Amino acid sequence: MISRLLQVYVRERFEDERFIDTVRRIGLDPFKEFVYATPVAEDEKLLMPAYDLLKIGTPYDTPYYSPRF
Repeated sequence: MISRLLQVYVRERFEDERFIDTVRRIGLDPFKEFVYATPVAEDEKLLMPAYDLLKIGTPYDTPYYSPRF
């Protein structure tokens, strides 16, 4: 969903215009139309975490903890 919002923003914005300013200028409808459009197959891959990478784990025997925490 976020990638779709950003696609509309990049397509509709003026140079150096903030996201909120673009929303105020064009309204929410262009964003809603694009977000609620028919799902795209490649969007499904973006929603799923990379479980294969999670199974590998970390290269360390003991997790690293920052001394600041």
